[in-house]
Amino acid sequence: MNSNNKISLARFRVNELGDVINDMNARHQADIENLMDSIIELKNRMKIPPKRTSISEAPAMTQVAIRKLVADSVPAALEAQAATMASASNPNRNTGPTETLVVKTINYKEFISCQPFYFNGTEGAVGLIRWFERTKLVFSRSRCAKENKVTLATGTLIDDALSWWNAYAQPMGMEQANQIT
Repeated sequence: MNSNNKISLARFRVNELGDVINDMNARHQADIENLMDSIIELKNRMKIPPKRTSISEAPAMTQVAIRKLVADSVPAALEAQAATMASASNPNRNTGPTETLVVKTINYKEFISCQPFYFNGTEGAVGLIRWFERTKLVFSRSRCAKENKVTLATGTLIDDALSWWNAYAQPMGMEQANQIT
């Protein structure tokens, strides 16, 4: 193959990749719009009162402050969800026989010490693939039990990805969502 043909082929492949990326971006934007519509619908169903308007200017939150807020809120939310699932009036409560797990379960601190990637949902396809690969590597390195993988992996979601997960998991309940394979 001569050099002109090679250049033409390379240009064709670059154009194809551009089309694929544009298509993925369009689908990503559509997913974001669907998610936002779902969030608005959920808020309307929950009858959340409108936000208060204030005359005073509120200080802007930094990424560090937001991450700290999320990190502080997650354990409380998980405890509340566990209490709800354990409640006697909850129809989703597991009333079957209890089983003792033999597999060592790692905690979130041990998982994070293996340095997984955090994923915010704006990195595109390459970032998502890297997040998958790194998360699988961390699961392997930490010998993570299958039943803990979703819980631990979703602990690495931030920003848009965390909002998506919360909107996805809330209707079915966090316990059931964490059992997704």
